[in-house]
Amino acid sequence: MKILDVLCTPVTTGFFRDDQSAIREGRAHDGFLYTGSPVTPGFAEIREPGVAVSVVLILDDGQIAFGDCAEVQYAGAGGRAPLSSLNELIAQLHDHVIPRLVGRTFEGFRVAAEEIDGLLADGALLATSVRYGVTQALLHAAALASGLTMAEVVQLEYGVDAKIDLVPLFAQTGDDRYANVDKMILKQVDALPHGLINEVDTKLGRSGEILLDYVEWLRERVLSVRTNPNYFPRLHIDTYGTQK
Repeated sequence: MKILDVLCTPVTTGFFRDDQSAIREGRAHDGFLYTGSPVTPGFAEIREPGVAVSVVLILDDGQIAFGDCAEVQYAGAGGRAPLSSLNELIAQLHDHVIPRLVGRTFEGFRVAAEEIDGLLADGALLATSVRYGVTQALLHAAALASGLTMAEVVQLEYGVDAKIDLVPLFAQTGDDRYANVDKMILKQVDALPHGLINEVDTKLGRSGEILLDYVEWLRERVLSVRTNPNYFPRLHIDTYGTQK
């Protein structure tokens, strides 16, 4: 695959980015937002619109590959990469990535991905979201150039013997952890509900009693609402390491 050009477009993410450390301190809800000030460096508010950059690779055969340099919801917490501004992401792409890709020919995905993953900016690896989005675009490009799916490219280039199969869908309720469960059950989501249990006093309970009540409700809700008697979703609860 030969890359003729690389385009970068600022976008917003599907969800938001949250200051998890502030939320764990017990910040109260204010509608969809939170009250109080953030504590994690880089946040102007506890809940903010997420930022991302879409990377577009123009290939010499006329095909176009896409990747999204998107951050995680809880940047800067729990060992995750620190928050990056939109300007920082774009600067890394223009200064370090685009010059490496434009006009280059790659035989496949793996070599190109390893090169991007190893690039340094001021002695440090590029932002996690930049490496994620650019390698995503490179994988798409390799798939287009070879006439394979992206899963088949990974299987071939990394010598993976695992069968290519459907990936179970895992859904997340957000803060509306009751009504959104009904939506998941109606659509027979494979794993649910995540639950966003990110604070002790209102979501977990000092002895876990609030969460226990929720899980009991969840089980009964699946059994009472499902329309397919063979629907048995996996229950997955994320408590974000909340502690007493």
